[in-house]
Amino acid sequence: MLLFLGLTTRVIHLNWIYLGASLLIRFMAVLFVPVSVGIIKYSDLLREQVNILLVPNIVSTCVTLLVIGFFGHYLYQSQSFTHKRKKVMKCRENQVKQAN
Repeated sequence: MLLFLGLTTRVIHLNWIYLGASLLIRFMAVLFVPVSVGIIKYSDLLREQVNILLVPNIVSTCVTLLVIGFFGHYLYQSQSFTHKRKKVMKCRENQVKQAN
């Protein structure tokens, strides 16, 4: 959902995520079909245990977002990261040009 909002508001540019997204799309069936089958097979168990499953998932998602946010802010503020970021962006641009 965040990726969709970022792409629609043009905060995230498509060429930034193109290579990684194309890899995930290529293997989408392998990644999602087993999970879907498991959810369908054990839906009654999931309904019974929804409180136990939901709380840790929400907490871990929030903690992960906070840690990544603080770490990203720290890296963005450091001077060495700016140079590395420019280098990665150049490399990504070249890869996207080669892919097209």
